[in-house]
Amino acid sequence: MGINGFLRAYPGLRLMQYLSESGRAKVRATAGDCIDDAAIRYPLLRVEQLEASPRSLERPPVARMLRANSPLHIDRVPRAPIYHYHSALDELAPIRPARATMRRFCEHGVVVQRVEPLGGHLTVVATGAPGAMRFLADRFAGEPPVDNCASIPP
Repeated sequence: MGINGFLRAYPGLRLMQYLSESGRAKVRATAGDCIDDAAIRYPLLRVEQLEASPRSLERPPVARMLRANSPLHIDRVPRAPIYHYHSALDELAPIRPARATMRRFCEHGVVVQRVEPLGGHLTVVATGAPGAMRFLADRFAGEPPVDNCASIPP
């Protein structure tokens, strides 16, 4: 799904050249899918299984594009409190860059409530939603946000 988004946003990079024939077929097959549909279609699929050769998505043009789209490398920080829920076992979005981003936000005075539930990328979307909704309801009710910046692991 991410590759399809980047294909649309960066047509000049010709990202399909970095994918194997099987990878290109899978990306085309999911072009109109929602993430749930794609996950059901290709459960447990890893990016490495789509590449034309090992680490082909780390080549400079792709690496620059990924860096430009990573919150870890964006200079600005939010002005509102953050509720960040992210599984340490997430197979699609590694936890270490997310933790580093939250630490950077904390260093700039942003209040961060961090929750790391068990599960994978898609399961945490569902299991983390109630906490996110409580966080929003509390903000609208004027309740102070929880700040657990000090507990973010490296």
